[in-house]
Amino acid sequence: MDTLDIKKLWLAEEDEHFERKKNAETMDGIRKTICAFANNLSRSGLPGILLIGQNDDHSCGDLVITDRLKQQLTQHDNILPFPSLNLFEIEFEDCKALALVVHPSPYKPVDYDRTVYIRAGSSTKKATRSDLKRLEENQVWNSKEFELRPVNGSTINELNISWFKDEFLPLAINQETLIENNRDSVDWLRNQKFIDGNHIPTVIGMICAGKNPRNFLQGCFIQAVKFSGTINNPEDAIAQLQIQGNIAYQIKEAINLTETWNEKSSHIAGAIRKDRYAIPPRALREIIANAIIHRNYESNRPISFFWYRDRVEISNSGGPYGDVTIDNFADEKNCDYRNPVLASVVKKLGYIEQFGSGIGKAKREMNENGNPPIEFEPELGSTRVTLRYRTIK
Repeated sequence: MDTLDIKKLWLAEEDEHFERKKNAETMDGIRKTICAFANNLSRSGLPGILLIGQNDDHSCGDLVITDRLKQQLTQHDNILPFPSLNLFEIEFEDCKALALVVHPSPYKPVDYDRTVYIRAGSSTKKATRSDLKRLEENQVWNSKEFELRPVNGSTINELNISWFKDEFLPLAINQETLIENNRDSVDWLRNQKFIDGNHIPTVIGMICAGKNPRNFLQGCFIQAVKFSGTINNPEDAIAQLQIQGNIAYQIKEAINLTETWNEKSSHIAGAIRKDRYAIPPRALREIIANAIIHRNYESNRPISFFWYRDRVEISNSGGPYGDVTIDNFADEKNCDYRNPVLASVVKKLGYIEQFGSGIGKAKREMNENGNPPIEFEPELGSTRVTLRYRTIK
């Protein structure tokens, strides 16, 4: 941001696209405003700016800027789908502050802690039923975002409405909002981007709530094989299955499979029995969720889950994407999402705790369990992750 922009920003009055905070102590309020800026109810297309470190009278707020504060302002796991943010450290007349720029999201409505917020003039408020309708109408259903494309040849009858209403919706929308809005399932399907404006299932709707997603997205399944040896030899396959169904079912069944196929030893420490696995279950869980979230669903190639006598290999058709490259792939500081709406759904389902933390957690679990380091093999169109056994004693 140049000097002119900073001066203009410093002297600006709060409005639909601008808000100032003395500090970041009220992180809840900051997150509500980020959510509101991302929703851009007015369809102006302009970013919203949060200026942190300035008092309401335009005087200096004496903000103490630290790396931890910067991290807090750019990592918000309860804002879904997560919007695009830029954080700038600025200085005006010897006063240091932070400018957080929030870009309008292509995935509306964005919610914070399962509640949608919008801007009303210079204020942030909870979206009403009519606001939600406007946001849904503002959603651009176009071919740029594969998740939001309508699935040709499908109808709303292809979706499991009971699962959506009874199991997913209470996790996605808080109870107060559900009661206040009193909307039918079709309205909520559109709200969650599972159908488009013509009530045709979207790709994300088919992946997450489809009765048989593979009927329309042929690679939307997991091919799991357990081998008796250490090479991919069909004659050594001792168990194999195809895990099909919606994403919640695929993740659950893949995790259940790891519990069945994993080897473990037990030992007694005092009065406590401790189990030690060939591969730590939490590491497997993180890598499985990662493979599902980052997969390229335009491909007909399934996720492969191959369990050998000495290792597990998990491969998918999603190579590095966005800010993530072949060179920085395994660096947990770099994170980008090919499927941001799917990532938000998987988080709401409870299979990930914090965005961008999966690889780091898996690495730590492997290290603490005594396993060799995880091997990452990213290519332009695919990724293979190998987790090798620890020695069972």
